[in-house]
Amino acid sequence: MSQNQPPMPPQGYYPQQQPPQPPKKKHTARNVIGIVVAVLVIIMAVRCGTGGSSSSGGSTAEASAGSSAATTAAGQASDTGGNSGGKTVTMTASASGAGTVIWGTAGSTSTEQFTGSWTKEVQAENADTYTLSVTGDAIYGDDSQEMGCTISVDGVQKESNSATGKMGSASCTVIVGLS
Repeated sequence: MSQNQPPMPPQGYYPQQQPPQPPKKKHTARNVIGIVVAVLVIIMAVRCGTGGSSSSGGSTAEASAGSSAATTAAGQASDTGGNSGGKTVTMTASASGAGTVIWGTAGSTSTEQFTGSWTKEVQAENADTYTLSVTGDAIYGDDSQEMGCTISVDGVQKESNSATGKMGSASCTVIVGLS
């Protein structure tokens, strides 16, 4: 016997070979949607928890993505309603291509997809908090995407933000009657 050969297994012993493992599935779209929803929920929770302080004219580029997020709460903000003396809240969003907006109050949000620009006008009372978040097209977009959001109360701009990039997200929050 040559010294370079491996030792032979004992008689009656056959090493078991593992069957080949199938490749792991990639759940890219599901993961992207999950990240978008999680980031937006965290943003809304932080803003509501800190009293929803608003800033004017800032820029934010948060790591979130997804253009097909579903409605995240039961119900929608009222398009009409509000008692006499209410205020008109105008929310606008823009994207250099396809975009998704998540908008609403602390109690409920709605999700809508759009291309180019989006506007929603609602009646609100003092102390109502409105949040608007816009993301670009994370799946088919590119890093040159631009998106922005603006919230105005009775024609006066209260907050405006913008972001760029495939994973960019801009959000605005306003408490009606403050500032």
